[in-house]
Amino acid sequence: MESKLFLEIINGSNSSFLTNYSQFKYIKALLKKHKKKYIHIWSFPCASGEEPFSLAMYFDQLKKSVGNSPKFKIYTSRFNHNTLEKARKGIYKEKTILEIPQIYKKTYFKEIPIASANGAKYSLSRDIINSVEFIEEDIIKDHSKLPKFDIIVCRNFLFSVKEIFKNRLLEIFKDHLVDMGLLIIGISEMIMNKDNIFKLVDLRNSFYIKNDTHDSSVDYASWEIKQLPRMDRIIKPNLKGELVIKIGHYALINLTTNKLNPSKFAIYGLGSCIALILQDKIKKIYGISHILLPSFNPLKNTPPIRYPHKYADLSVKDLLEKLLSHGAKLKNIKAIIVGGAIFFQNSSKRNQNVEMVETILESFQIDIEKGDVGGILGRNVMYNTENNSVWVKKTGQTRYKEI
Repeated sequence: MESKLFLEIINGSNSSFLTNYSQFKYIKALLKKHKKKYIHIWSFPCASGEEPFSLAMYFDQLKKSVGNSPKFKIYTSRFNHNTLEKARKGIYKEKTILEIPQIYKKTYFKEIPIASANGAKYSLSRDIINSVEFIEEDIIKDHSKLPKFDIIVCRNFLFSVKEIFKNRLLEIFKDHLVDMGLLIIGISEMIMNKDNIFKLVDLRNSFYIKNDTHDSSVDYASWEIKQLPRMDRIIKPNLKGELVIKIGHYALINLTTNKLNPSKFAIYGLGSCIALILQDKIKKIYGISHILLPSFNPLKNTPPIRYPHKYADLSVKDLLEKLLSHGAKLKNIKAIIVGGAIFFQNSSKRNQNVEMVETILESFQIDIEKGDVGGILGRNVMYNTENNSVWVKKTGQTRYKEI
């Protein structure tokens, strides 16, 4: 029954073209540093072909614009025969290509001159379709058809499956990725691999390198993309001894290593934004971030190099990584969320920031210990790490109340 549910998730997974385009740009940067003449790529799952075809278009553009770019072969796996045939036809609704760069739309898509009540449809270039090899298989039971790959792309899928299937997929990826090969997952996902076979080399883009030999001499730094220095950590307290967190910033408190550190977080003027607090009360390590938007859109926003905590999908992962790197244990971590007011008439609708934070916390199996979200009033929030108390004062109230 659970295996059937897993296959339904694979077959029902939906996508659009060139989602999180910033990740594609970093693939280009890595290829420049690690030159290969030929690369094999596996894209999984296939959905209706949007992801593997996105990779094919990107590498085709790379070949046209960059000298000595590598030749490539893309494979994709699909269990459902009907959706596999649909992908091979390469016919898509207009909404799937609305946000892709114009050069891709003009080069690879052609509008079908047939009136449709559901809007325009577009056909994808046959050259792109033919550049992808489709493999019809049950990936959990039989993946012997797959060769070894230099790059495996599995974005925005691992968070949607149970731990047993996630671990099985990671075993499959390990078996079919060359040593020092690149694994790319969704920007709001993380891999918690106990054997450390997949080494995180780029947190913001979720790039992992396989090192099955556990060779300590491997130069992981050569895989890391040089980025502008981050300026988003709050380390200086105000006169009250509080670390006050501005939008897009975060702070950490580790009471174990330095008891002289400030012990209080504060955010003033929370509206639709979210105060996310992660806490490991056993290790006495705490973190907070001030989130503005539910997700990062690389086609609308500048790259979140310095302020990933503006975006819920990046902030949860980044804050969690910070706590773990300071010695927190995932099994101990609990969450507190405050904010997410809705300042319009239809206040029955849930705040998208709240929904995104809850979804990502669930994907990491982090329980929400307490919270105060929604409504139409702004909030001030204070958190005291010494006694783990959360205090909230809403607009119009004269006193803080503990939640």
